[in-house]
Amino acid sequence: MTLKWFGKYIHQSWMVVGLCVGIVAGVIIGMIFRVNYFGSVVWVGVIMMVMVVGYLKPRVGVAVLAVVAGMMLAFFRIAGELRGEEYVRGLYNYDVVVAGVISGDPEMDEGVTKFKLGDLRFGEEGVESSGSLYITVNRNEELMREDRVMLEGKLQGGFGTYVGSMYRSKVVKWERPEPGSWVLRLRNWFAERVESVIPEPEVKLGLSYLLGMKTGLSDELSENLRVVGLTHIVVASGAHLAILVEVARKVFGKLSRMAGVLFSVVFVVVFMAMVGWTPSILRAGMMTCLTLVAWYSGRVVAPWRLILMVMAVTLMLEPGFVINMGWQLSFASYAGIMMLGPV
Repeated sequence: MTLKWFGKYIHQSWMVVGLCVGIVAGVIIGMIFRVNYFGSVVWVGVIMMVMVVGYLKPRVGVAVLAVVAGMMLAFFRIAGELRGEEYVRGLYNYDVVVAGVISGDPEMDEGVTKFKLGDLRFGEEGVESSGSLYITVNRNEELMREDRVMLEGKLQGGFGTYVGSMYRSKVVKWERPEPGSWVLRLRNWFAERVESVIPEPEVKLGLSYLLGMKTGLSDELSENLRVVGLTHIVVASGAHLAILVEVARKVFGKLSRMAGVLFSVVFVVVFMAMVGWTPSILRAGMMTCLTLVAWYSGRVVAPWRLILMVMAVTLMLEPGFVINMGWQLSFASYAGIMMLGPV
């Protein structure tokens, strides 16, 4: 009943549409004009009041009020991000000590290991900061996703979604959480079994395509993929999720319609956790789950509504996605397939 109600709600609610439009517009405006004065918790109460008025008094313009609430919510979300970015910028061109967690699988390239560092803490005091750093260190094949590392080096300007960068930094110490993520352990266990029966380099290419594990690709193979423009084949995307959903619906759908949906969602979420929370896999996973809910409720939701909702949710999770080329291309390609393709 709950899934059916939710499917009906996303099918016809203009409040949801207005809120999503406001969030997307608010993140874009806030990032361009550096709107960082909505950080107080008081604004959350104001946002809730605006949404309640819009819900109870639809004649005053529910969509307009929802857009306003969405923009205020976006400003509140990015305020902390912008202040953290300003703090990091103040450390540019200084030698710093920073600790953080490796986000995503490290990549090996030309004698270095490069990775994204999040959950930042600077100095001996451990001053917390939002954002992420682009890091390179001397080649280290032991580093893995979710490892906590402490680095020392010169902090330089960032690019794209990175608030800063450190090149050839020194690893002061690193530790692996115990027992760690069970999903990551499951992925590594599966990869080891596959590697025991398939030779290299085929197994590395297969694992990179299947699970997005690009760390094992040789420098030569990675360069060849770049030269011929095929790097996208080693990125997990919606095609993988479509296969998982079809398997779940074929197997568990025989029990009941609900079982088919629930197991499909479980498969999708576990796969997303295995691959990592990249912009493209987030977009694909959320789109898949919302489509399943709409299918279960018997509703046909317009693609543009799905796109708006998922754009808003992903930007609330990580406002920096708005300037991430992978995020932009992921939504652009989906919009082209679902909206322009049929035309």
